[in-house]
Amino acid sequence: MHIKCFDLEDQRRFASLSGDYNPLHLDPLYSRRLLFGCPVVHGVHLVLHALEQLLESYPSPRILNHLKAVFHHPLPLGKPFRMKILAAGNECFEIQSAGKECHLLGQFQTEENPHYTTVALPDKAQSTPCKELSFAEAASAQGTAPLYLNSVELQAMFPRLASRIPLVQVAEILATTRLTGMDCPGLHTVFHSLDLRFVQTGLPLSMAYRVSRSDERFSVIQLDVESYGSRGRLSTFFRPSPLEQPAYAEVAEKIPSGEFQHLQALIIGGSRGLGELSAKIIAAGGGEVRMTYCHGKQDAQRVEEEISKRQGKCRAFPLDVTALTTPCWPELLQDWRPTHLFYFATGHIGAARPDEPFSSERFRSFCDLYVTGYCRIIESIAPWVPGGLKIFYPSTMFIESPENGREEYIAAKTAGEGLCKLITQRSPKLKFHVPRLPLLKTDQTVSIRPQRSEDSLKTLLKEIRQMERL
Repeated sequence: MHIKCFDLEDQRRFASLSGDYNPLHLDPLYSRRLLFGCPVVHGVHLVLHALEQLLESYPSPRILNHLKAVFHHPLPLGKPFRMKILAAGNECFEIQSAGKECHLLGQFQTEENPHYTTVALPDKAQSTPCKELSFAEAASAQGTAPLYLNSVELQAMFPRLASRIPLVQVAEILATTRLTGMDCPGLHTVFHSLDLRFVQTGLPLSMAYRVSRSDERFSVIQLDVESYGSRGRLSTFFRPSPLEQPAYAEVAEKIPSGEFQHLQALIIGGSRGLGELSAKIIAAGGGEVRMTYCHGKQDAQRVEEEISKRQGKCRAFPLDVTALTTPCWPELLQDWRPTHLFYFATGHIGAARPDEPFSSERFRSFCDLYVTGYCRIIESIAPWVPGGLKIFYPSTMFIESPENGREEYIAAKTAGEGLCKLITQRSPKLKFHVPRLPLLKTDQTVSIRPQRSEDSLKTLLKEIRQMERL
């Protein structure tokens, strides 16, 4: 079995080769707010990598007759891609990624052909920005994408492909990821499948496309394509944008002036999501906010500036709750002491497949945030606020209504609830508010298929007010 782990440098090299620079694959900060919580490998990168491995057993030149690939689950960077051949015979090969999740199911049909005609291709086309189309714009799109191929880059990345498959066929495969990732749907694409038959059409060296089907209920965009030596169909999902929390001005309209003027709130994880919204609620009510961020410096600065421009009080500083070192609060906060602490530190939650066994690795990663890191924050800051502290620890409704695929998350949050009870017994001056929140509108709950969620502002404001009654 062949195993490969892709890193960010692999992604950059493939983007240069293909022309697909969609940030879903290349930008760790941007992609952390998207569906998968991190950059994922281009589907076509997996296809060409699989074909490169298959060609190890075929030293003579070949041509592709048919290529079909389905990208079932995105492959995060750093996770192993395990490839196995399911069937082989009569020049047909079916391969699948092995492991807990199937990332690629591909079918390749080839034949030996030492006399194929070489087609001259330009090395590079003029670069264009990634288009940000609305669903309606994508649903009616049509156009052409030029074919090009840098044979030197191809040789460096896929030497067997460079010497054993017609370069124009490789260029046509690469054009599918550039077309979907940069043109249509462009920025909001999630490539799902491709089906190409390689036939001589006599068309120019470009890939013409036309959207043949769209369904906004399921976020589906399907394109028919035709090129110099191929025709087929590409299927994509229209990915939702990162969810924006209500603007500070909108939040301020819901809160009486001065309602939270007695609060000095330390918000752990305030650069986005419920932490961002809590910062806006408290500042709009006249409270003073200090908030932390781990990776989202730009997001935190945006929130800080938005609040400060309207005379709210907010400052942000970096803090990694999973770091083994204990925070030095006198250095971080100077002479400022919180009256309230809100703990919204989180990573990508997502959901595992319902049939997957319990993952101790996934459970540990959740515990690092919701138990160990949380405990380190509470135990280190308690001596800094001898007068006591009110602590907001958001738990989840999934404890009462479990959902398949979230077992590790539920177990970690249950442990976090238990930790709050234990600390209460030891430190009576620490008072905990531990609401089991419903699904709220955040980056963590957006999905390709819309799902029902509660209003975040209304729910969070109610819980903060309830916390005040402790």
